Amino acid sequence: MTRKLTNIQEDVKINKHEGYYSTKKRGKWSVAGIPHKGWKCSYVEDLGEPMIKCQMCESNMIRYVYHMTHEDFPEVLHVGGVCAGYMEDDPETAWRRDRELKRQIARPKRWTSQYLEFMIKNRHLLREQWLSMVWRTSEKGNLYISDSGYRIIIQQRFGRWTFIVADEQNDSFVYNSKNKFPTLDEAKLAAYDHITSILIEIRDSISKLRKN
Repeated sequence: MTRKLTNIQEDVKINKHEGYYSTKKRGKWSVAGIPHKGWKCSYVEDLGEPMIKCQMCESNMIRYVYHMTHEDFPEVLHVGGVCAGYMEDDPETAWRRDRELKRQIARPKRWTSQYLEFMIKNRHLLREQWLSMVWRTSEKGNLYISDSGYRIIIQQRFGRWTFIVADEQNDSFVYNSKNKFPTLDEAKLAAYDHITSILIEIRDSISKLRKN
């Protein structure tokens, strides 16, 4: 007796055919020496819109960027959901993860103390990938990225680096760093740590209001 495929399995079957056969001869899929399986996803990033090409198939423009690592490959690859599924050798799990990611992004976030606590606890994991994330370049030539409802802008002045934090909802400036950093990476990490301190401050304020 042939078991009927569920909707999810059928979708995966279709995606597997279209995703694999349309990309297997493209980009790094056809390059010898680059692993095709055994990768792990360390973080998923939402760029807001399709902005970069998948670094594995080197053809599809992607919005949701999967940061993939492999013990036998020195670089982190930024890839799309289809390629990530085959790199992990588990397209069905990748399909479910991609669907859940889109559902969470579409759902309005409530700034509760529980939600903030969840974000804060997981920020140390994201910090390890922070420098390899995709930063965009503004018309003025400044690097910027979105994080937890804030926009971080990195500027270079007189050979040193500084950062600005703005609220994405109304574009008002929240913080203008007075420190100047010798390297771009130091400025990026300092900006990341400042966002963490903002989230902790908001969480503590919510907790105090609940107690009063």
